[in-house]
Amino acid sequence: MFFKITETEIGIQGLKEVTRIVQLADLHYSSKWSSYHLELLYEKIMRLSPRYICLVGDTIDRISSLLDEKICKQLEDWLCQLAVVPTLISLGSHDFKQQGYDSQMALDFWLNLASKSPNIHILHNATYEDSNLQFLGYTQPASYYEAPRENVAIMLEDLALVELSSQLKSDKPNIGLIHSPLWLNEEKLRPLLQGYQLILAGHMHNGMVPPGLDELWSGHMGLIEPNKKILAKNARGLLTVSQLNNKDSWINITGGVVKIAASAPRMLQPCNVIYPASIDQLNLLPAEKNKIYSRHYHYER
Repeated sequence: MFFKITETEIGIQGLKEVTRIVQLADLHYSSKWSSYHLELLYEKIMRLSPRYICLVGDTIDRISSLLDEKICKQLEDWLCQLAVVPTLISLGSHDFKQQGYDSQMALDFWLNLASKSPNIHILHNATYEDSNLQFLGYTQPASYYEAPRENVAIMLEDLALVELSSQLKSDKPNIGLIHSPLWLNEEKLRPLLQGYQLILAGHMHNGMVPPGLDELWSGHMGLIEPNKKILAKNARGLLTVSQLNNKDSWINITGGVVKIAASAPRMLQPCNVIYPASIDQLNLLPAEKNKIYSRHYHYER
């Protein structure tokens, strides 16, 4: 297991103090995870000294695994271990959607998880705030993910119903947690995402772009989407979104801890060895206007 650590320094208007967020997504936790790999990931995260940890969806691979007490306990213990700082968890499709299984059972697991530690916050269409920031987590509904492609019309309708935008703060920065970034820079969604300084997303698994090509191929395109569509848009990197008030904001798309999940065809899973586990370190700085100062990454064992 090796890691790609991406460090981004961003100036955020209205931020009161220097703040570090560690963002990751797509653990696709399953019985194939060993305690060694969980401990290694924990050490990498803690070494970055986060003030907040954000897990933006697909923390588990199948909700059927929640029926296994041993797997549940191992995941709960690991998340409680992380939660020495506020640990904010939003949901992706794998966290609550599996054919033949009860979605409510999965949602109950996540919502009950918050009782395990005062620092675990499940942002299922919900918010977390302190004196420094507000985080707003949006769960794209199961119907959004239906084939043949993620349905922007469903997300547009659902976002209006959830009304998270009515909870945006004007006296502190707002950070959104949304699993899939596929349509987030569409003009039709812009009014509903107005007021977020930064949105954290995952889901795209870096477009399955391997190391080497990742460095050479600039931009945000990937090789393939999660739904198998070739040439994925909004698959990686930091997207700039010009808001209606002419203030830029950003969508940071983390590459995912696991690229090929246990639920994927078995013949593809050995390819995981060529892909790093992605962790994003976001250093937010008080600034007079929203601004990107630097962005770079490196690989670690």
